[in-house]
Amino acid sequence: MTGGARPGADVPAASQHEAAARPGDTAAGRVAVPAGGRVRPASRRGWPWVWALASGVVAAAAVRVPGAASDVRAAFAHAGGLRVSWLGVAVAAEVASLAGGAAAQRRLLSAAGVSLPWRTVSGVVFASTGLARVMPAGPVAGGAWQAAEYRRRGAGAAAGLRAVLAGGLTSTVASRGCCWPGPR
Repeated sequence: MTGGARPGADVPAASQHEAAARPGDTAAGRVAVPAGGRVRPASRRGWPWVWALASGVVAAAAVRVPGAASDVRAAFAHAGGLRVSWLGVAVAAEVASLAGGAAAQRRLLSAAGVSLPWRTVSGVVFASTGLARVMPAGPVAGGAWQAAEYRRRGAGAAAGLRAVLAGGLTSTVASRGCCWPGPR
């Protein structure tokens, strides 16, 4: 039994594959049959690269941790009158803000006839907000990415763009309204 032949067959395995191939199949006869019979699925072939990348990230973090810990201690020492309870209030307000933005985007998309899951919309809004904070020309880059994600997930180009623009306009008007000076 050599060359990947099946037991009890007089014809090698490659020839059996060629006989079973559909017309127009260009890969027939060129697929290697492993001698051990064990084939790794395509989804697992890239795992060595993932492990190497993860190991590199962990090593870089381990090198950086002592310096980062001293930076955090110095920041807390510098902010002597810091009240930790206000940090919880700030985190809760940010979570409520992101949830409100996701709810608004979902409503805007549903008005255009697009139904996306809550988890998808909240993830896209969260990522878009992060892009808007760290990219040059952030709101434009974040909005463009957000519209492209909505289009990739099944919304039309016009529906995604309208949702992003309407959300940006209402956010701008609301923030300007909060900053507007009242009567003196």
